[in-house]
Amino acid sequence: FDQPCFVCVDGEDNVIVTDNHRVQVFDKDLNFKHQFGKWGRRPQDMWCPMGVASDHQGNIVLANVGGTSFGWLRNGMTVQVFRPDGTWVSTISSDGDKLNLPHGVAVTEDGHVFVADAFDNCIRKYRYM
Repeated sequence: FDQPCFVCVDGEDNVIVTDNHRVQVFDKDLNFKHQFGKWGRRPQDMWCPMGVASDHQGNIVLANVGGTSFGWLRNGMTVQVFRPDGTWVSTISSDGDKLNLPHGVAVTEDGHVFVADAFDNCIRKYRYM
């Protein structure tokens, strides 16, 4: 590990860990399965994801602080969705209700995601499915 921060368990008992600029996936006995993610500026890249959840389809939802370096975070605060194998699916739009410091995420079975915004001291709700 290199700065593990958040952890969740999916429907198949896989343990999903945010770890600096990546996500690592382990089985329930903590045997390594795979990892994905890297620092960068593309929509699927990550910078210190600060929350992780798994939905009923096994998708991994991340609260990502940014896709750039710390001084330029304004355009990088996102919520990202990845398939269980780490393939990027989408970035959840927060247009009209911008995230300022996503720091925790939870998903519902009906396709909503709740994100703690530590800068604005609030919980934001988005639809992603």
